[in-house]
Amino acid sequence: MPKFDILPSMMFATAANEFTITEVTEATVVNTSVKGAEGSVLFNNTSTYYPDENGCIRLCDLGELVCQLVERTFTADDIVKVGARQVGMQLLMDVTKGPLRSSRVLYMCKEMGELKPMFATCMRTRSVLPGMPTPVSILCAGNKGLKLTFAAAFKTDTGLLWKEAQSEVNTDADCFSFAADTNTVLNLLGGSSLTVDNLLFYTVTLSSDGKQVDGMRFSVDRDNNADEARHFLFYNLFGVPDSFTFKGRQTEEQSVDSDFGYAGRSYVQIDRLVTESHKSNTGWLSKEAKHAAYDFLDSPLTFVCDGETIRRITVTEVDSSISRPSSEPDSLTVTWRFADKQHMRLSLVKPDEGRASTFAKPPFDKTFD
Repeated sequence: MPKFDILPSMMFATAANEFTITEVTEATVVNTSVKGAEGSVLFNNTSTYYPDENGCIRLCDLGELVCQLVERTFTADDIVKVGARQVGMQLLMDVTKGPLRSSRVLYMCKEMGELKPMFATCMRTRSVLPGMPTPVSILCAGNKGLKLTFAAAFKTDTGLLWKEAQSEVNTDADCFSFAADTNTVLNLLGGSSLTVDNLLFYTVTLSSDGKQVDGMRFSVDRDNNADEARHFLFYNLFGVPDSFTFKGRQTEEQSVDSDFGYAGRSYVQIDRLVTESHKSNTGWLSKEAKHAAYDFLDSPLTFVCDGETIRRITVTEVDSSISRPSSEPDSLTVTWRFADKQHMRLSLVKPDEGRASTFAKPPFDKTFD
């Protein structure tokens, strides 16, 4: 736990869940406030604390408070938004007989160590579906001069081709989000003759002052497609958009929930509710992918890519049982529903405008005239 006298200028929220004020001999008044964007005060409290037998005062759960305030800013519109992103709040504590202390507290719902520039995600190796949104964010941690390097290997008629491109990182905010899907990489590195079929794999490297500080590798999954797999988007443990693809068995179930009773002499159904649930299996998971799957389950806001549309969902059940020792990789199954009732059963009414005829002109003889 950080000591109040040496409060860092920036920290993760998990490190801010308990502050200690030492060498206290009398009742102390502490004013605590949390400021959001543009200095708006989102929380303010003044309380009197009394020291324990060791002369210490402990201020608890301030990190959890910051996380709840940051989660209020999560929206569906920002899940694939590219650019600078704020995921922290300014925490200010004013103690009688002492100077005002302030620290930037960043969203974090897991125990984390050193706060430094990195990719704000659990996974460093990914297998991606062509065309599926793959948001990735960088934790800037107050650093300047960060750079991204995109590199990809292509297979051409004349052999293998390696291409690279570099871009600057906007470090004005806590994080910087960018798109790392196959379409973005092709637009950045590919030419007119290069397509996703030519793309073997690609990497994204984060560097600071010319030295690599983090890296990710993406392979192209050609064994599955968007109809066979389920691609999810969510806000991860860093409070930034992330993605995870469930490539195992996908099932769909319908159920009816209602009350029954007599209306006159007829036994009728009352308040009928048809529920559509989906079960998605991750497929075999590496250790790294398993942590990312758990991160998805712990997310306060989750979405599924339904064709070209992103729809919010709610996870209702998790089926995961891991035994050791085991000769098989790990996997888990989740049950989820569309959060919006109107999205549960989409309309399939499509007028036939004569554009999908089997034959341009029926090849019949005059018998059919």
